[in-house]
Amino acid sequence: MSIIKKKENQLIVYPSQSLWIPLLFWFNPDRNQPVLGYCMTSQGLTMFQRNWFEKDDELVAARLATDKDDVMMISEKGQSIRFAVSSLRSSLRTSGGVYGIRLGAGDRVVSMEIAYPDDYLLVITSNGHGKLTPISDYPRQKRAGSGVRTFKLVDKTDGVAAARLTTLTQQIMIISADGIVIRTPAREKDPTKGITIQGRSTQGVRLMKLADGDKVVALTCFDAE
Repeated sequence: MSIIKKKENQLIVYPSQSLWIPLLFWFNPDRNQPVLGYCMTSQGLTMFQRNWFEKDDELVAARLATDKDDVMMISEKGQSIRFAVSSLRSSLRTSGGVYGIRLGAGDRVVSMEIAYPDDYLLVITSNGHGKLTPISDYPRQKRAGSGVRTFKLVDKTDGVAAARLTTLTQQIMIISADGIVIRTPAREKDPTKGITIQGRSTQGVRLMKLADGDKVVALTCFDAE
């Protein structure tokens, strides 16, 4: 992964599924004819030179951060890493980026967030199981490590579908591949109900009951009106 400066104290952080990404490259499907730079069209700004990506790779997320923040990356097989934004170099558009997390065979990055001290990491699996874990449970590590376990995966949970940082006062919306949507508070008034707060290496609880063949594809957190 890598970063670029947006303002004097503000950075844009970009990860991809395969651990690292290039910065602000003009997309070009032909590996033998790379074209660097910006191209503003009616469809928006194309930012990447495709030949920097690994096969079948794709952009996962982009976040604004400062060099005082921490980055969190979460993988499909339940690994996560937290490291300082300052450990990433501020790069030119022609940079190839650096490793954010080293993944095991068959694993991929599914989410990236900027860590704030009082937040909780909400992790949900494809089969609808999830949990909240305090950010304080995740130690700051050096960039490019394999990280720590953030979810104990078993057959009933399947892989991690998404992860988001949230507060206990926010609302959670979960969306399935079949178009089913549920909305729930991050924390119920009754502590025995709703999303549970658990440690990193746990299985969570069922947050969404899915029909056969359906799976969780998206997760978002937002402030209630």
